[in-house]
Amino acid sequence: MALRERDLRAPVVAAHLPGTIRPAASCTDAEAGVPGIVLLGDGSAARAARSAIEQLLATETGSRAREILRSGALREPLTIELNQHGDNFTRYRAPGGELGETIAFDPSTLSLVETERGRLAATPETILAHELGHAVFKLRSEEDVIQEIENPVRRELGLPARVRF
Repeated sequence: MALRERDLRAPVVAAHLPGTIRPAASCTDAEAGVPGIVLLGDGSAARAARSAIEQLLATETGSRAREILRSGALREPLTIELNQHGDNFTRYRAPGGELGETIAFDPSTLSLVETERGRLAATPETILAHELGHAVFKLRSEEDVIQEIENPVRRELGLPARVRF
């Protein structure tokens, strides 16, 4: 099932700690068609994120991620917190400890990455693929994430391979 625009108006029923992002809208498992994904945010950033998620999950690597999410193997649902601060990273449960399942994502910040064709802007899909490597596949090494998750997605999307972090 595709992510739909009306999902932006879905009610939020999660409790939030003081100082955390309080979403204006979220996407539930059933509406997303992918058990285990929660998208926190709204507006154009949410639309961009939903589009990137759809394209990413349509890849072979995305299909593997979807199976992990459906299996319940992760301690928490994959949560993608949208921001407008240029933050694109996976949170740790404790600093330097176990990787968590929460990704901070700013779909408007497309950093330059080293590819086989030179320095090019990352796409929202490749940024999310990279972060899925940490949050879902639990890879700690940036090189492992690039080789095992990000570059296979890049190939399927017709993008040049990333050569280093």
